[in-house]
Amino acid sequence: MTVKYAVIGCGKHALRNHMLPEVNGGMKLVAVCDTQPQCAQAALGRVGVSVPQYTSALQLLEESEAELVIIATPDQYHALQFVQVVESGRHVLVDKPLAAVPADLPMVQRALHTAVRDGLQVFGCHPRRFSAPYRWVKEQLPEWQERFGPLVQVQLDFSYHEPNKAWKHERSLALDHLSHELDYLRWLLGEAEFQMYLLQDGFDRYSVAGSWGTGVSFSFLGTRRLTGDLFPEQINLRFERGQCSVHTKAGRTWLYDHERQNWAQWGSAITNYTVQAAELMNNVAETLSGQAKNYLTPQELWLNTEVPIHVIENGFHHYVPGR
Repeated sequence: MTVKYAVIGCGKHALRNHMLPEVNGGMKLVAVCDTQPQCAQAALGRVGVSVPQYTSALQLLEESEAELVIIATPDQYHALQFVQVVESGRHVLVDKPLAAVPADLPMVQRALHTAVRDGLQVFGCHPRRFSAPYRWVKEQLPEWQERFGPLVQVQLDFSYHEPNKAWKHERSLALDHLSHELDYLRWLLGEAEFQMYLLQDGFDRYSVAGSWGTGVSFSFLGTRRLTGDLFPEQINLRFERGQCSVHTKAGRTWLYDHERQNWAQWGSAITNYTVQAAELMNNVAETLSGQAKNYLTPQELWLNTEVPIHVIENGFHHYVPGR
């Protein structure tokens, strides 16, 4: 079965991560929507297909034959459009976040419950689960803990280019990115009680710190100040008797044994954005075809949406599983 899908919001992100043939999971694009028709036309030109174009998301939902709708608009439109897609009875992929302000949380939560009740799949966009170096770290973690003792700290760090869209100069980098770090840490370490504190936040820098479970501290730090189109990231793990630093774009890992006081350098996997986007979209296609499970549960989507908003709003969040 070939899944038919539509895209709302035809910017660079949608094109590179959801529309190009090499990343679309073998699904069939049947409609697009953008308030700027020239953006939709340019994206379709890159994809090499001709499909109906809309400037109204509601009109697309009324007329399109799409089974899945991908929402790739600016963040402030996500919540309402997510609700509209669910109310239309379609599966949906929402680029994070599902909501951008506290007032949007109740309707997002209701829509998630409606989707579960009606058997609709809701997908998010957290590609680190499909990124080779991030997967490799998860695979290596048991071996490193056996060698260096229990994990005591995780630091996730990124340094990106300056925002090239005006609206990104007026919003929180924590809102834009904290959900990625949170999702990866939860995937890496498993479900646990945690406390998180916001230390800094602006359009080009954010940092948080906290404790996970009973024995691991964590910190997330990100900046957007580079002049080139670059995305270096680091994963730093501290154990009782050693530490490692993984550079995801350089393909290098450094291990330091505290007791032997020696360094070792390993070659490691390199982030490939096209491959991770394709794998995420493959999961979407295979889930809708009954061949796989959605890589995110509704509870994980809700957590990735709710926690950043509460941290930004209150400066702190305490999460207790099941509460």
